Amino acid sequence: MSSINKYANPFFKEGNKKEMCLLIHGFTGSPSEMKPLGQYLCNKGYGVSIPLLAGHGTTPEDMNLTGWIDWYGSVEKEYLRIINKYPQVKIIPIGLSMGGTLALHLAYHYNFKGIITLCPGLYLNSKKAYFSPLLKYFKKYEYKNMKENSEKAENKNIKEQFFYNKTPIKSVSSLLKLVKKVRKEIAYINVPFLIIQSKNDRTVNPNKARKIYNNISSQAKKIIWLEKSGHIATIGSESDILFKEIHRFLNNIG
Repeated sequence: MSSINKYANPFFKEGNKKEMCLLIHGFTGSPSEMKPLGQYLCNKGYGVSIPLLAGHGTTPEDMNLTGWIDWYGSVEKEYLRIINKYPQVKIIPIGLSMGGTLALHLAYHYNFKGIITLCPGLYLNSKKAYFSPLLKYFKKYEYKNMKENSEKAENKNIKEQFFYNKTPIKSVSSLLKLVKKVRKEIAYINVPFLIIQSKNDRTVNPNKARKIYNNISSQAKKIIWLEKSGHIATIGSESDILFKEIHRFLNNIG
C-alpha cells in the first residue's frame, strides 16, 4: 500500500471521556473533510475520532483493492477500540455522504444514544453509477476522472484537504451493495436521529432526504436543510450553521 498523504491522517482527541463523536468521512475522501467539525466539537469538550477508511488517503489504485466490507471494517474496528479503552464513554456516529451510510450500518448493529448523517449517500444522483456493476469488467472504464466535476473542487479556498481525483468503478459497484443493504436496515434503527442535507447537492439526490427521514424508525428525529452548500457541507459556506446544529442536537440528547 502507498504511504498516507499528510492531510489524510486519522484524528483523535479523547476529550471529556464521557461523550465521543465518531466522525466518518465520505467515499474517496479522507479525515480532512471532517477535521474542521472535529476541531469544533473538541472545543466544546467532546472526544473526537476520525478514522481513515481502508483504501483511502493514499491512491485510487489502493482503493480499487477494497470494498464496502473493508470500509465498514475500519469504522467498526475504531468503534470497538474506543469502547474497549473507554468503557463508560457514550459514542455518537456522525457520517458524511458514504460515511453517513456506514454510520447507519453501524447503528443497525450497535446501540447508540443518537446518530447524525450529513448528505447521506443512500441515493446517488449519477445514473451512470448504477451501471458500475457492469462497467467494472471493462478495463477502459476502470476509473472515472473526478478532477473537473467533483463538488469538492468548489471548496478551493479550504486548505489541507485530500481526496482522490479519480474514482475506481469497482468501488462504486461495491458502494451500491452497501447502499442496498442499508436502505433496508434503517427501518430497524430507533435512536434520536439528525439528518442535514444540502439543497444544492449534486452527488446524492437531496429530494430523497425526506424518504430517509420517513423510513427510519426513530421517534425523535429532525431534518435540517442547507440552502447554499454542496455535497461536502462540512467545509462549505454554511459549515458554521452545520456545526451549531450538530452541537444543538448533541446537547438535546445529552
